[in-house]
Amino acid sequence: MDTLPDVSQTCLEMAITWHLGRPQPDAIPLGHYQEQYFTESQAQEVIDKFRQELKEIEEHILTQNEGLELPYLFLLPSRIENSITI
Repeated sequence: MDTLPDVSQTCLEMAITWHLGRPQPDAIPLGHYQEQYFTESQAQEVIDKFRQELKEIEEHILTQNEGLELPYLFLLPSRIENSITI
């Protein structure tokens, strides 16, 4: 028991884990950009193709999940952030 952290340290670690592990309210989905850095037509085509592929991946995952008792949602592209927000 002496090797376990005390209650206050445990609560601190749990609070940090909860705050960093929850979805952020200002999250930007993968493939979306707040700033308009990519304005050239060729870059826009690449972004559009990437977004289309993400949509197809999501549809594939959702189709596989249809018969599952516990669906797998962790790597749905709509749930992946474009960047880390820590």
